[in-house]
Amino acid sequence: MNIKKIIKVCAIGITLTSMLTACGEKAPQGVAATVNGVDIPTDKFDMEYAAQRNSIVLQYGEDYLKEDMGNGKGTVDQGIRQYVLNNLVQMEIVKQDGEAKGIKADIKNVEEQLNALYKQEGGQDKFKEALKKQGLTEEFFKNYLETKEFLSEYTKKMLEDLKATDEDVKKEYDAHKDEYFTANAAHILVADEKEAKEIKKQLDEGTDFAKLAKEKSTDPGSKDNGGELGDFSNGVMDPDFEKAVKSLKVGEISSPVKTTYGYHIIKLNSFNNLEFDKVKDQISKKLTDEKFTKYLNDLEKKAKVKKYIDPKKDYELKEEYKVVVPKKENEEQTKKDDKKNNSSNKNTQNQNKNENKKTINKNSFYKSAESRLIYFF
Repeated sequence: MNIKKIIKVCAIGITLTSMLTACGEKAPQGVAATVNGVDIPTDKFDMEYAAQRNSIVLQYGEDYLKEDMGNGKGTVDQGIRQYVLNNLVQMEIVKQDGEAKGIKADIKNVEEQLNALYKQEGGQDKFKEALKKQGLTEEFFKNYLETKEFLSEYTKKMLEDLKATDEDVKKEYDAHKDEYFTANAAHILVADEKEAKEIKKQLDEGTDFAKLAKEKSTDPGSKDNGGELGDFSNGVMDPDFEKAVKSLKVGEISSPVKTTYGYHIIKLNSFNNLEFDKVKDQISKKLTDEKFTKYLNDLEKKAKVKKYIDPKKDYELKEEYKVVVPKKENEEQTKKDDKKNNSSNKNTQNQNKNENKKTINKNSFYKSAESRLIYFF
């Protein structure tokens, strides 16, 4: 494992259905929050907050923490604290549920993983030093591995217990069989709606679709092939694109369709509904995932939670958790790199920053219940 890719945070996302906090309430000494009467220590909050914060600092510098996230959410630094506090509470809720079910982390496996990392880094001391450069501690990393092992066992157990019945799977298919299909289509993608309408007009007048795709489309993956996308199944394309495909007749060309990528003119080449046997596993997973999501949400609704850290207030990390940013990279090297970087590279970095803000901003982090028990590397 590359130490530079060590986690930012160990997170579980449960949809926040209500405000369960008591932020600002006078806190017991050394307690960040309580869940059903169980304390979450501030030391644990510090470790998790440091992991997220230091990763951001190493990537974008201290100043990025002061940037506004928009929508009245405060700064990036405040958002990180809110994100971490929510994660710790949600993780504690799940751990308590797991303990009640007799689910535990395989500590022996955790120790084996740690020993392998010690060997890889040339010993425990060098491993600690590598972690320190990332603003992390050995205690944090061990806790991360234990949590990862626990969540692996918890997810496996819950997916087994909540697996959809064959009867429910067939019922779902019969009610929504038109949603399960394979299709073949071509498209022309442009950024401007006016241009898309002009292209549609030319197509209606008889201009060859493939010719216009090669001349006008901005999709590098299909334009040279006349806009051909090949075969695809449901759930692969942008939802708005898929909705348009399902509304077309074979051979028909759509009006401009807006998606997150721009405006599409779509030509449907073929469309076939899938038989039950080909999609039953897919439907079973979908229904099981939905049951798991509901189960997690219900757990949170029942939980009695108090949060004592106010993310909006300044929070000082202990020195042992602060990352030291190499001056060489931040000063002289950065200036040299800035001269080399073109506008495209800068735009990419800005996009990455915006994606970070979106992730921090979200209350529900994952679409799939199975993927909600996830780790960022």
